[in-house]
Amino acid sequence: MSKTIKLGEVAEIQSGYSFRGAVGDDGAGTMVVQARDISALIIGVDHLPRLQQDFPKTKLLQKGDLLLTSRGSFRAGVARFDAPAVASSSLFTLHLRNKTYLPEFVALFLNSGQAQSYMTQNAKGATIQSLSISDLAELSLPVVPIERQKLLVGLQQNVETQTALLRSKLDVVNEIYIGAISKSLKGVA
Repeated sequence: MSKTIKLGEVAEIQSGYSFRGAVGDDGAGTMVVQARDISALIIGVDHLPRLQQDFPKTKLLQKGDLLLTSRGSFRAGVARFDAPAVASSSLFTLHLRNKTYLPEFVALFLNSGQAQSYMTQNAKGATIQSLSISDLAELSLPVVPIERQKLLVGLQQNVETQTALLRSKLDVVNEIYIGAISKSLKGVA
């Protein structure tokens, strides 16, 4: 049996910032990460809205913080932002307490079938399932040596890179196909 530790012993977990209305985009200021932005191990910044607003320091993300969607389908990613950012209330923020775990590895684990099963079983709600911070803190995280964590994270990043390349190739093939069909149908009517 492999050794485990509770997620709450490794990470400080808090809910995101609760906005009063829809998140707009002032074009400058603090970036806002929402649930829809969690789609890869490392969260991209290109499309994040920015707000000219003061946020409590406790809600500002630190480089390397993990973000986990708190309801619906549970997805995790890592914030590697150099600019100020805040997570919306649809996300949990996990700040690792020590260097025993790589943030990317913990995100990888949270996205795994084992963790997903735990979160689904502990989620509550009739229409939209949501997870409590206390239930998330009780999730058992396997104790894995840092070198193995690095290897697993590297594999995941390689898979994400290969997936992006395959999507690009499919887009090119589709463009060629559409062009060929359009060209062959010209004059036919």
